[in-house]
This record gives sequence, C-alpha cells and structure tokens, in this order.
Amino acid sequence: MSECVFKPGQTYKTRDGREALIYCNDAPGPYSIHGRLSGRIASWTPSGAAVVGSGGAPDLIPPAPPRIRERIWCNVYSNGPALHPAKEIALGLVAPGVLRIAVPCMLIEIVDGEPGE
Repeated sequence: MSECVFKPGQTYKTRDGREALIYCNDAPGPYSIHGRLSGRIASWTPSGAAVVGSGGAPDLIPPAPPRIRERIWCNVYSNGPALHPAKEIALGLVAPGVLRIAVPCMLIEIVDGEPGE
C-alpha cells in the first residue's frame, strides 16, 4: 500500500477552496484521514475523497509533487552534444579538430514522483 500524501498537522486545500487541517491519516476503515474543515470534523479516504454526507466536506487536493529545476549548458559539437553544469565550463571546453556549433542554455524541470507513489 502506498504512503498517504496527506500528513497530520498539515493544512490542505479542498476542491471548493477551503482549508482542511488533518489530524490523522491512519484511522481504521476506508475513511482513514480525519481532520477539521470549517470548524467541523470531516473524514476522507487516503486519496482525499470526502465522506458523502459529512457536513459538505469536499475532496482534498493532493500536494503538488516536488519539482527539481536545473540550468545546464549543452555544447553542440559536429560529433555530438555534451552537457555541462556551468556556462564557464561549457565555454572553456574545446576539442582539437571538432567544430563547436553552439552553447545553448537549457532549463530542465523534473517532477520528483507523483502523489501516492
């Protein structure tokens, strides 16, 4: 079973824009997340689905997965590309007899996993 993305002591948004404070995420039964929403107790499934008829509690929105942003430089040579972590390194590298065509900068963004993985 995957780890619950909703953590006790944290506040999460609901689909209708309200904030829900989570008390626990390991209660027995299918609605294992318990918390407070608009001054009332509410329950959700591990995926954030609200209990039908639980005081109008809407579904929780899971937190966005962490994103890793990295800037890299790519020397494009006549014989292939080479990636470098700094512009100075990319500009300083030349190989005898190999034509450097370009040194573009690229911004890479990687999503570090998905909620529930």
